[in-house]
Amino acid sequence: RLSYEAYLMSGLEASELSSHSGIYSARKHKFSSSVDNPAVAARLGYDLGRGWQAGVSAFVSGLKSSGEYGDALSGTSYTLGEGHLAYQAGGFTSRIVGAYSVISGVEKINSTLGKDLGSSQYGALVEVGYDLLRLADWNIGQSLVVYSRADTYDLQLTTKDIPDNTDNDRYEFNFGLLYRPIRHVLFKADYQFFRSRAQRDIQKM
Repeated sequence: RLSYEAYLMSGLEASELSSHSGIYSARKHKFSSSVDNPAVAARLGYDLGRGWQAGVSAFVSGLKSSGEYGDALSGTSYTLGEGHLAYQAGGFTSRIVGAYSVISGVEKINSTLGKDLGSSQYGALVEVGYDLLRLADWNIGQSLVVYSRADTYDLQLTTKDIPDNTDNDRYEFNFGLLYRPIRHVLFKADYQFFRSRAQRDIQKM
């Protein structure tokens, strides 16, 4: 079974792009959104049957800033492509996700806004989990999932005219529990371990 979605939305705020957090802060809030800088997102999914699902998605946005930079950022854009594969059977769930993005005109953004953005970025994750309540065969509409996830990403995969900060090439490992008493309500506790190519370790609860 094939499914698809497409969205038109406000684009990214160039001044909020970061080599440490990517586009997280660049997504505009609805109160500051502008039709002058649109973005398009699309998703294609396919149910392979027997618990398997696969899909791809894409996001394309122009890059503008609310600052007074005139046409300095003209022609810059952000493009993201993603693919995923998921499996679910009984209480077991797993997924694999990979993403790659490109910033066109990154030299303009770095020189105009004083940024250190990479021209391309990538990320990937593998996650597995199991609902422990399935072991008791309780049909109570709740779940208690123990899970583990490994992430790798580099927000400066390639750079132009700036040094490559190896601290942005990171590996993350998560182990945790997720309790869902009712639909749309969940409680989560996890342990996170971060490691960068710069050999800096961070542990977080």
